[in-house]
Amino acid sequence: MVDGGAGYPPPAYNTPDVTFPEPPTMGTDFPATVATGKAVMKESGRILKLELTQGGRGYLNPPSVEIDVPRTNGGTDVKRMPAKAVAVLGKKKVKGSVERID
Repeated sequence: MVDGGAGYPPPAYNTPDVTFPEPPTMGTDFPATVATGKAVMKESGRILKLELTQGGRGYLNPPSVEIDVPRTNGGTDVKRMPAKAVAVLGKKKVKGSVERID
C-alpha cells in the first residue's frame, strides 16, 4: 500500500470500502468481472493492508484502487487523509486479472 491514510474510525465501527472500476467489456465469449478487495484496519484509524478478495478478469491496464475517504465527525480535530494503493496485474497465469494490491 502506498499510504495507509489517517482518520478512519477503528475497525469495530466501520471499514472503508475498497472498489475497482469495471474492466472493458469483451463480449459474451470473454466475459469481464470486477476485482474486489477489503481493508484490514489498525485500531489507530489507519489501514494496515488491503486484501484482494477477487482478482477480476478482463483488465487491459492496472485499474485504479478506490478507497473511501475518511468521514468527518463534525468538528473533531482528527487529521483525515485518504489511503492510497495501486493494483498490479498478473503477467503469467492469469493475464488481465489483478494479482495483488500494493
